[in-house]
Formats: sequence, C-alpha cells, structure tokens
Amino acid sequence: MKWLFKASKKSFAIDVGSNTIKVAEFSIKKKKEICLENFTFFDVPEGCIEQGDLIEVDSLREPLFEFMSHAIEKPAPPLCVAIGGRSLYFKKIEILNSDKEVMDSLVHEEVAQHLPFNMDEINYDYVELKSLNSIKEGKVKILLIAAKSDATYNVNHLIEEGGYKCAFIDTASFAILDCVQVIEPDIKDIDESILVLDIGKSGTNFIVIHRDELIFSRYMTVGSDFYTVSLMKEMNIEYQEAESLKISWCSGSEVPPEVNRIMEENNRQFSDEIFLGCEYFKNQFPDEVLLRGYLTGGGSKITNLVNIVGEKFDIPFSVLDPFKTLQSSDFLQDSLEHIKHFVPVTMGLCLKGISK
Repeated sequence: MKWLFKASKKSFAIDVGSNTIKVAEFSIKKKKEICLENFTFFDVPEGCIEQGDLIEVDSLREPLFEFMSHAIEKPAPPLCVAIGGRSLYFKKIEILNSDKEVMDSLVHEEVAQHLPFNMDEINYDYVELKSLNSIKEGKVKILLIAAKSDATYNVNHLIEEGGYKCAFIDTASFAILDCVQVIEPDIKDIDESILVLDIGKSGTNFIVIHRDELIFSRYMTVGSDFYTVSLMKEMNIEYQEAESLKISWCSGSEVPPEVNRIMEENNRQFSDEIFLGCEYFKNQFPDEVLLRGYLTGGGSKITNLVNIVGEKFDIPFSVLDPFKTLQSSDFLQDSLEHIKHFVPVTMGLCLKGISK
C-alpha cells in the first residue's frame, strides 16, 4: 500500500492497542536509519478499546489528549498510526492476471463475496503476492486487506481533535513486516516462511511473512489476559490481584506455588489455542513451510512461553528484538530489555514513513 509522508528530523509513531497506546519518538538520520529517542505508554481506560475497536471515544478523549500533550510537543510532524484487531480482515485470493482496471473490478467482486462486512462499511486494498508462484496459469495470487471504515475514521478523527494530523494509518501486521525486513534482511533469500505472533492483552496477530511479503494475517481472540482470567477462576480472586500475580510470576518474584502450576498449565493451553492459527494458514497455503518464529507484544514477556510455543510448532522461536538494528538514545538504555517487546510496530511505522 502506498502512503504519502514527508520525512522530518523527528517522527512520531502511535500503536493503538486495547490495553495501551504506545507512542514512540524517532530521530531520522537518513533513509532507513532511525534512532528511538523516547518511548512511552498510555494506559487505556477499561472498556474504551475492545479487540482493537474504539468503543468509548468520549471516555478516552480527555485522558488521551492530556497524555499526548506531554508525549508529543506541538507543532509536531504528521503522526504514523497503526491499528489492529477484529476490525481488519486479510485473505489470500486468486484472480485472473490482467491489467489494473480489470483486476480492480475482479477484486471488487471478490470483496463482496468473501468479506464478513457490508461493502458500504469498509475500505479495502490489495497487494500482489509476487513471491508466490501462481497455482494455475494465467492467475495471480493477491492479499486482500479490508478495514471497517469507522475504525480508521474514529482513530483519525480523535487524533485531529487533539490538534495533530495523521500521515497515514497502517495495519499493525504490515508495520511488523517493515520491522522484520530490516531486522532479518536474509528473509528475502529463503524459500520458507517466517511466523510472528504479536500477543496483546485481548488478542494475538498470527502473521506469516514469505521472503519480504506479508502473505497471511489473522487476528485470534486470545491474548495475555487469558492468563489473568485463568488465575481469577482457579484462585477465586479479583482481576487486579490476578494481574499482579501474573506480573510477579513473569518478573521472577516469589509467588504461591499454585500460581506456578496455573501459569505453566496456561502456557500449554495458550500454545494450543494459538496453534489453531496454523490450521487456518495451512488451509490457504498447504505447500508453505514455517522456518522459524518470533514473539512480540506484551504477551511475549510471559515466562517460558517462547519455549513452549516453539515446542508446539516444532520450529525455533525467539523474541523479536528491534534493537538488533535500531539505535536508541542514552536516556532509554536501561529500559531496552523491557520496551523491546513493544517497539516493533512503531519502528515499522517510522520505516514505512521515511521510505515513501
């Protein structure tokens, strides 16, 4: 997808999640060379954003504007923004290989047939999957991307109300693609595919990259909150206590033995749930082989999850580390191990902006 963006000495990227909104400030040295200067979180009030959808804009407006007034000094360059969740839809389809006008018409017909939304409720685009050979002569594989119109409108309108402008609104999946392309430049030369699991509070993006293209993305409604809810039920405690126990366990602090058992069981159960995404992927891409995988997002901090997921998928997994290539300010040096789980989307946004 093509976006309009003029690079400046500073760039701000915003990753809109259900639990937190991440704001990153980058300084731009030259094309594809950026430095993370600052990174901060805004805790979204409960119920304002669910599965990526803005539900209670009125409750979000005032605290968000107060936060942004400190995080992003005006005048600011246009903001690069990413959204995700159930308001987005990705699907691989095959159409006749023809000129753009004919292909646009064919895609429109496919959209009306395949999408779970009404045509008057969406914006859509498509990209040709050039790295994949067509199954049948004369046909081409494309990835269809659709977003509910109100999802993009609400985010853009909210940001403009705060006195800022959007350079573009991208999907979190494509932002992660841009990040991975820089961190792992060898992916363009391998025949197998790379899996990225972006684990948020209420859901997980199951993302597959082949060579240097996004070929599959599916939002699964199981995230790190799965662990908190399980602790609540098993131990008969309130949500905040369960969340605190989860955080303590993940940080290595001492917790009751029962918490160890529950969390270890949850790692297995969570991996089983996420593995269902592999079935959806294989249905669309039966010949594709997954070579390795990455975890990112807040859920990637859960102790030993990276190993359990690797066992389930039978491929090596690691945590996606943007700081393999991304420079950072001295101010952030003590925080890199913590924020690396949250930076990839904003890094990808900035890279997309300066490359256009």
